[in-house]
Amino acid sequence: MRQMGWMILVDQKIKGQHHIRVEYSESRFKDISNNDHYPWTFCLIKKKSFVPNPEIEEGNEKQLKLSIMLDNLKFENFFFSELGWQLIVSYHKSFGGLEKEGFYLTGKHKRLMWGLHKMMVTWMAGFEKGTLAHQNLMKIGGPGNLRAFSNRFRAGQNFVFLRTSYNFSGDMLRFLHLKNIPFFRYSEMGLFIETGDAWNNSTLKSSLFEGVSDLGLCSDFGVSIYYKEFFRIDFAYPIKGGAGKFIISGRILSL
Repeated sequence: MRQMGWMILVDQKIKGQHHIRVEYSESRFKDISNNDHYPWTFCLIKKKSFVPNPEIEEGNEKQLKLSIMLDNLKFENFFFSELGWQLIVSYHKSFGGLEKEGFYLTGKHKRLMWGLHKMMVTWMAGFEKGTLAHQNLMKIGGPGNLRAFSNRFRAGQNFVFLRTSYNFSGDMLRFLHLKNIPFFRYSEMGLFIETGDAWNNSTLKSSLFEGVSDLGLCSDFGVSIYYKEFFRIDFAYPIKGGAGKFIISGRILSL
């Protein structure tokens, strides 16, 4: 998929940390041939086996977005993560071809536990009605969420996700006697459990929040080993949902 367009936004800060933001954008979506426009590094791989590009609906989209962002996040230092909570509530309205509207909620709460241990709860939800164009659907599965399930294994107009993770700092790894591993002294270990689902409405004119009472939640749990907050390796195993399997994956610049 190729997306071209422009965006303008106005952001007003309230009481030093909270924000109200209004965004307006116009985009044009165009399909591209399979396995096109990959980074140059993939050219070094002789036997390429890439995930096929999903089919999209070509067309124009004009979108108005209103967001309220509340938080009391406090950074530990310049390089490492913040502590506190954050809540973002937004309303999107698209028109001019690919029409839709919806409400979205994202949030997180991170706090110190025993010693330098940290616990973080992350939640996300989105409820839409309108177009079923693939590029506008919300997806679950893969390194970003539900790590024991294949990438984008479910997609829909509606989406819920919840994750709880516990970071042991470097305490647990010190018992494993792995000091010969590069950067071991800067590595940390954590546990996570997560659950979520994505689904479509029964009709294009269905009301928002349809299907919430009939969720088919999928869940997994696992262990993460990461180098501060720059690189993470996950060992994930499914506990609910037939499509899951044991998966080892990695991600850069994210927790």
